[in-house]
Amino acid sequence: MIMKEWAAPGLHEKMEDTLPVRHNATNTANEADSTGEPTHLSASSILVFQPGSRFLRFGRALDATPQVMLHCLARRRKGTKRDVQGTPSGGSSVRESSLPPLANLDGDQFQSLADSRIRLAHALERTLQSTGVKRYSVPLKHLREINDRVKPEVLPDSPDAIKTLMSQQDVIVGDEVLQIPNHSREYNIHFPFKSGDVNRHSGIGGSQSAILMDLKAIWSHVIKYRLHIPLSDLAAYRAVLVIPALYQRSLIKHYLSLMLLELGFGGCFVIQDHVAATFGAGLGFACVVDIGDQKTSVSCVEDGISQPDSRVQINYGSGDITQILYFFLRSIGFPYKACKPDLNLLDAELLQKLKEDVTHLDLDQCGITEWPFNVRALDKPVNQYKVSMADEPIIASLALFNPELFEVTGSKRVQMMGKDPGDPEDPHDHIYLNETSRKYTKAGPADVADSTDPPGMEDDLEIVADVVESGQNGRSGGSKSQGSASNGESVLSLDQAILRSIEGCESEDMKRKMYGCILLVGGGSKLKGLDSYLRGKLALQIPMQYRTDPVDIIVNAKDLCSAMTTWKGAAILACLETAQELWITAPEWAKTGQKLLRERAPFPWA
Repeated sequence: MIMKEWAAPGLHEKMEDTLPVRHNATNTANEADSTGEPTHLSASSILVFQPGSRFLRFGRALDATPQVMLHCLARRRKGTKRDVQGTPSGGSSVRESSLPPLANLDGDQFQSLADSRIRLAHALERTLQSTGVKRYSVPLKHLREINDRVKPEVLPDSPDAIKTLMSQQDVIVGDEVLQIPNHSREYNIHFPFKSGDVNRHSGIGGSQSAILMDLKAIWSHVIKYRLHIPLSDLAAYRAVLVIPALYQRSLIKHYLSLMLLELGFGGCFVIQDHVAATFGAGLGFACVVDIGDQKTSVSCVEDGISQPDSRVQINYGSGDITQILYFFLRSIGFPYKACKPDLNLLDAELLQKLKEDVTHLDLDQCGITEWPFNVRALDKPVNQYKVSMADEPIIASLALFNPELFEVTGSKRVQMMGKDPGDPEDPHDHIYLNETSRKYTKAGPADVADSTDPPGMEDDLEIVADVVESGQNGRSGGSKSQGSASNGESVLSLDQAILRSIEGCESEDMKRKMYGCILLVGGGSKLKGLDSYLRGKLALQIPMQYRTDPVDIIVNAKDLCSAMTTWKGAAILACLETAQELWITAPEWAKTGQKLLRERAPFPWA
């Protein structure tokens, strides 16, 4: 197994820059020299891409850590009338935010959030610090009085100052999008991913074809200008694309076509993020918890396989916590009154950074804390404010365990791995196999047409189909036993999602192993004190027969930032000798298409 090779002691230290490629009859000519001997695949010629709702992580497989940039682009608007300054004056423009949008709360929802906040504040008052001293709270009125007196300090020489981008490019990619004026209607700004999925919507740029065009523009930009690789040379490079554990099968073929046929890579394969995370952490098995910016997903991985029935995804993440924190800060007189994160990307990034600095789950922190933050505006000096907070950061963080707080960004849903709907381009998908197997089971190949069904046979087949469909619980519904917030269940908290995922494992032994090894990855897992708090929550809920002491919750595995673990694992996997047979080359894909994924994908495809 691939996973067992990586788990071997010392393999990571012994991994060299070049690794042999297995040669077989399907290898293309560029994988062998004139004598027919296999060449060597250099780790510097393998590019790894991990796209997300907020960030794109990318780099060469030999890099210690990936490069990171905003996963967005701006396209110049065309076909509209322009005013005297040359700015489009007609039509509607699109300016998507990097944060999940705030929900339009009615009076009852607003009161429900206020009640939840008060309940959590009272619960915190009843807890003790590690010294045995009781925690205390600060009245909101007192915090508001402090913050209302705050005046900004101008920092004329701050390195954080930012200037308007003077560019005539039709497409602007990544962090440079922040330099487009907030009032400008010259560009439409798009984020291709949302909540762990492509950002489909009915507006401009929301179709699948438009999103794939945006992905091509972004990824080709980073290859050319950030990795300094001419696009004409990509035939000599390979690409690894990290996809969600709950992937959409219909999209994978488009990703591979984009990589192999449009960008022109010599080879490519896709890997699930949870599987890659175990490689990055050097674990043979783990319950992987990935807390991203706009989604949280959990699944159990053993020997490089994510168990399908254990996959759970909820569309809340670190970005939602940012909006919850901002919701609380406004109630205590947030001093930067002009903050508009839904319209201004600089303000959205300001709140994201503030969230990363202040949020925690450390019960020893209480009382008033003053935090400085810098407000940037194009072509203006940086203004520094200071905001006084008490329990707002910890209550916002507790949303992971009290998901009713996520109402700030709208209703949430639980997703499980759905049944494969089949694909007309794959003539040997599971639907074809099921139909032909039924015919050959009911009658021999010579008299299929004249056969009669044995009594009860059709009913049994239908019952089995219903059980499979309900058990897998697709996005459109399923049995209540597997659960879906859209079917009336309340959304799962983080600890409940982990329990649900592990209970989806088949064997008692696997459940016991997963309860004993939980791996936290993703940018949201950097929350201070999360591992200790989660361990305490799970200790009270794990069934007695599966309990281990203590529960091993791993963050920052191998001294690598948890936000980078998945990308690093994909880079390690791509360099293993046993992974070389996973590569799909451009000629193979052009000739055979999607059915290659059934043979080469490093996870069960059907």
